[in-house]
Amino acid sequence: MMTREDMMSALKDINRLKNFANGGYLNAIGRPNGENEENPNIDKFGRGFNKDDRFNACSPHTIRYNSWKGTYGNSGSTSILSIGSEILFWRCFDQYLNQHQDEILNAVADLMQIELQKNIDVLKDERDRINNVIEELTKGVHDDQEQ
Repeated sequence: MMTREDMMSALKDINRLKNFANGGYLNAIGRPNGENEENPNIDKFGRGFNKDDRFNACSPHTIRYNSWKGTYGNSGSTSILSIGSEILFWRCFDQYLNQHQDEILNAVADLMQIELQKNIDVLKDERDRINNVIEELTKGVHDDQEQ
């Protein structure tokens, strides 16, 4: 279960991701309405996956693609896909990520929102359980006083 601080941070991140992916980055470069005119004060701009380590939005994370199969009665598994031209694969993978970055950021924000809601639902259930216990105890105390 996420802590309150983690949940508040996640909520802010969800909003930041959605805003950024839906054109919010234009505010950062001085083009809030998406105008084509360049801001004379901005002389460089970039965004994307694996573009420049100096400007990470989050800590680097290793991505691997795994595939395997196993058969009943055998505890072992074997790989079912092997890529020989890894350099080309990862270069093209980065290209794909960058071509779809707004869609990816929105999808990640949506998934983060689902996870956050799960935590909120757990907290609500716990609150309801505690309220029921309090109600029971309060009723018991009043019943004892009436006797």
